[in-house]
This record gives sequence, structure tokens and C-alpha cells, in this order.
Amino acid sequence: MQLSDGDGYDGGDREFHLSGLDAAKMRQQGARIAFRSFHEHRVTPVIRGERFSLVAWIDGPHRIAEIAISSSPFGSHTPFQFD
Repeated sequence: MQLSDGDGYDGGDREFHLSGLDAAKMRQQGARIAFRSFHEHRVTPVIRGERFSLVAWIDGPHRIAEIAISSSPFGSHTPFQFD
């Protein structure tokens, strides 16, 4: 979950390989995203200000991840194809 105001820092962008997610939406305070951890991802270095986020891991059936993504502020767009 994005805890910081997106205008309060430069850099610190979440990047997902071949995802097509809207980078501006991911910077919004309160934005949430769920994905399988083995998908290539990173956060770029913060070059100004401070960036705070809340990170959690969920272990369980694949269906849990699908539910988490469907309730995200990004709508029905999922960054990856689920089995």
C-alpha cells in the first residue's frame, strides 16, 4: 500500500515487467496492488524526499491473490495472467 503522497518524492516508482499498469495510479496515496512475487518487479531509487509503503505477503491458494487484485483501485485490470 502506498502510504506517501506521490508528490512528496521523486523516483521510487514501482515497476513490473510487461504489466501495462498505470504508473500515476500506483503513486497515489492509498494505492494497493497484489501480485505473485515471482513476477519481475522493482522499486526505483528515491532521489528526493521519502517514500513509505506497507508490504505484506499472503500464502495460500491462487484464488486469494485474484480476489485481492479484483478489489484494487486499478479496477479489473490485472498485471498478470492467473492460472
